[in-house]
Amino acid sequence: MSPLAKALTALIDHNDGRPLSKGADDIGSADRAATPRDSSRAAQTAITCADSSLRPGFERLDRDETRIKAASPVFGAAWSTGVYLCYDWPFDGERATPQVNADGAAPVLVVGGTGDPTTPYPGARHMARALGDGVGVLLTAEEEGHGTYPQNRCVTERVDQYLRTGRTPAPGTVCRGSMS
Repeated sequence: MSPLAKALTALIDHNDGRPLSKGADDIGSADRAATPRDSSRAAQTAITCADSSLRPGFERLDRDETRIKAASPVFGAAWSTGVYLCYDWPFDGERATPQVNADGAAPVLVVGGTGDPTTPYPGARHMARALGDGVGVLLTAEEEGHGTYPQNRCVTERVDQYLRTGRTPAPGTVCRGSMS
């Protein structure tokens, strides 16, 4: 059994999160003082707030939370307060959709999962088209869940090839679900 599976078993079966926490702490430099703590939350905030001009105040929280939960029974409760992430962000964000057409550029591989709840597949199709003919090349992963690289072997092989050689898979390539 893998260390992650053991840690999750300890958490689920014995309500013991210590192995999972220890595993998370073991990632990074052996010198913990020299290794900054995970900055993914700060990065997510900065990216989100730079990408959006939305700055709602907390007076709308109850109304918006109810509306978001109704719209998304699965994710609404967890994400409903996320719209307030930028309420006191000190910089203006952009709500513009930038021009991404790259006619004449080298091919750009765009990977989209048909069952991705976080970055829906139609967005990947749109991005590949927006990049321009012969530039945006869509690799479709018929897969459930967010993120297929490096979990899906087929996707991983094609992305790795693209990163090593600059060659994209043939237009219309589909990788069937094979998360490993």
